[in-house]
Amino acid sequence: MSEKHRRRFGEIAVAERFCTQEEVEVALERQKGTNRYIGAIMVEMGVPKVWQLEKVVAIQKAEDNAAE
Repeated sequence: MSEKHRRRFGEIAVAERFCTQEEVEVALERQKGTNRYIGAIMVEMGVPKVWQLEKVVAIQKAEDNAAE
């Protein structure tokens, strides 16, 4: 039985049009060598807004629950 791929924060944020793939890539570069969440880095960058970050996390949780 194969495990379903869990969508990452950036994948969902881009799919929801809260940010661009380029903004995700910048955030990933800033994240290297840190223990910080990409969402926190992106909010500091101004994308996505806090409410959008909360929606992305809610989508991740819903998808996790559906996969159980």
